[in-house]
Amino acid sequence: MKKPISFILLLIGLTILSCGEIVLEAVTPYPDIEDQGTLEDYINQSIEFGLNLFADVNADGDENVLFSPYSLQTALSIAMNGAANETLEEFRTVLNTGDFYPPSLNKQAETIAEMLRPNSNNTTFQSSNALFYDPSKFIPNEDYIETIEMTYDTEIIAESLSNPSTVTKVNDWIAEKTEGRVNKVIEEIDHSEVILILNALIITGQWESGFSLLPESSPDRLFTTSANETVFTPTVYSHTYRDFTSSDEYVSVDLNFKDSDYSLTLIQPSTGLNINDFIRRFDINQYKDLYNSLSKANIKIHLPKFQINQNINMEDILIERGLTKAFQSADLRRMGEFEGSTKLSKVIQDAYIKVDEKGVEGAAVSQIGVTLISNPSPLKFNRPFIFIVRHVETNLPIFIGKVGNPLK
Repeated sequence: MKKPISFILLLIGLTILSCGEIVLEAVTPYPDIEDQGTLEDYINQSIEFGLNLFADVNADGDENVLFSPYSLQTALSIAMNGAANETLEEFRTVLNTGDFYPPSLNKQAETIAEMLRPNSNNTTFQSSNALFYDPSKFIPNEDYIETIEMTYDTEIIAESLSNPSTVTKVNDWIAEKTEGRVNKVIEEIDHSEVILILNALIITGQWESGFSLLPESSPDRLFTTSANETVFTPTVYSHTYRDFTSSDEYVSVDLNFKDSDYSLTLIQPSTGLNINDFIRRFDINQYKDLYNSLSKANIKIHLPKFQINQNINMEDILIERGLTKAFQSADLRRMGEFEGSTKLSKVIQDAYIKVDEKGVEGAAVSQIGVTLISNPSPLKFNRPFIFIVRHVETNLPIFIGKVGNPLK
């Protein structure tokens, strides 16, 4: 069965609202690009960005959580290329860019985008970008347009955003880039918005070693939710060699996609540890330690099937993280010439994920296992756990989420 495990992300936002005239300072030039870090620095900062934002998105709730740091980082970076002075520094703070400025960030982003391309037809990864703008209220800067076209392969689309037909055109673009999985997201566009930046991300992949329904008569198993309620949930099963690790605080298994470019990591905190407290403490050092300590183990896994749809308004989180004034007044003159002054009006992310047993039909998988002195106990993901969809070579998290109740 083709591409049975699917992940879909759509980011809508970074729209820019025209407002009253203000006097702007002269644009401060970028520093020398040669002194701004390496690809490894960029990857580490991107991982930290993702983990920090995931902790904020998760907060203390009991509900399921889904978030794509890569998609959000991409859209924010497109906007940051148009920012100057204080607004630029706010973008750099929220994106955790360290010594990087847009020219060098763009160089690293291009390299990563190439690395994220799958090496076979078993996995699909596609990140698409568009900038819709109202030509009656905004004249684009040619350098800005060239930068985001070359670096982020952004489609530049001139449309009157106050025209109701533009809503249809935006939704049509979304449907095309998500291959029909998402058809209608925008109901209307505010009459005063002049720019809309979109990122649509899709990743689909088959399991390297698949799952089946539990061999017992009933596939449903007990799951204790984040709210400490017990529910019966459809559960899948496997017993084979997997990449596994454990510590005093968690057990984790890494499930490769068929071509091994990507994987799905499951992390279950130890009994007695609150999952939200664990997420707050889970930093880049623990993240790296987890992947560095993986080793092959012949292990039984019980995994609840789950599907999550989520819509997140990122405004308050981004303000807390450093984008403090841009939602009131933003210096975006590097984008081009606006009718008036500007501010960000919204940053919204819609995400979808589905994980089940499919993906093993007709597959022939060869693995080399490391002999262990003893095999770990069966992993039963029957209480809240974390999942990470990552690119294996770079370790970049594409999606991060929490399953608090697989039935919701």
